[in-house]
Amino acid sequence: VCPQNLMGRAMQKIPVFKTFGNMVDSIIENLGAAFSMSWPWLLVLFPIRVAGDLFLLWSGISKLAPTASDKTMLYSVSLVTGLLTAIIFSSIAVNWHRFILRNEVAEGGQRLRLDGLVWRYFLFVVIIALVVSVVIFGGVFGITLVSAILYYVSKPIGILIGVFVGLPMFLLIFGMWARWSVKLVA
Repeated sequence: VCPQNLMGRAMQKIPVFKTFGNMVDSIIENLGAAFSMSWPWLLVLFPIRVAGDLFLLWSGISKLAPTASDKTMLYSVSLVTGLLTAIIFSSIAVNWHRFILRNEVAEGGQRLRLDGLVWRYFLFVVIIALVVSVVIFGGVFGITLVSAILYYVSKPIGILIGVFVGLPMFLLIFGMWARWSVKLVA
C-alpha cells in the first residue's frame, strides 16, 4: 500500500538499488559532458587554491603543525578558499543537474554561471552543512558523555551504548543529509 501525498494521489516507492545503479550509469555515460561543464571552473579553482597555499607558505604557516597564533590565519584562509570552492562546485552541480534532468547543455560562458540558481544551491549547501554539523556535534557530545559515564560504571555497557546508539545516530545523520540534499536539485 502506497502512502498518500497531499493531492490524494498514491506516491510511488522508488527501488533504492535500481535508483543508485541508474545514478552511477548516468555519471559513467556522461563523463564527457561532466568534464566539458566543469573544466572552466577547475581552471578558476586551481589558482585560488594555490594562492591560499602560497599565502600560508609565505607567511611561514604550516598546515600540518600550526602554532596556536597561526591557527587563526590558517582557519581564515581555509574558510575563504573553502567557501569559494563550494560556490564553484555549486555552479558545476547546477549545470550537471540541469543537464541530467532537463537536457540543458551549458556552453560558453554559461559554464561559469553565477546566477540565482547557483546562489540558492550554495545557500542550501551551507544551511545543510551547518544543521548537520550541529546535530553531529550534539550527538557525538551526548553519546560520548553517556558512554564515558557508563564505561566507568561497567566497561561493556559503555561500549555497547556507544555502538548501539552511535550507529543509529550515524544512520540518522546520513538520512537527514540525504533527504535534505533533495532540496539541492537545481
